Amino acid sequence: MMGALQALLASLEPKVKAGSAAALVAGVLVWVLGRYLFKGSVPAPVVALIDAAVPAAFALAAGYLAPHQVRAGEPAAPAAPAPRHAVKP
Repeated sequence: MMGALQALLASLEPKVKAGSAAALVAGVLVWVLGRYLFKGSVPAPVVALIDAAVPAAFALAAGYLAPHQVRAGEPAAPAAPAPRHAVKP
């Protein structure tokens, strides 16, 4: 069972993993707010805001920062061109 789960996780792109982890962070954030800030239940408008905005913002940032994974059969990214203002020795 664990081997199949590990194989599935290994096949996912880093950007997908990062986005999923970001959504998990939003759920933990709601729990932390309820436990320590509101000392009970989190008001519905705050939960709605967190559920809508936080996963989207975190997933966007995590997906942007995660490295791109070159797929089989996909050409490698071209090398960056040399800067135009390079100083000649």
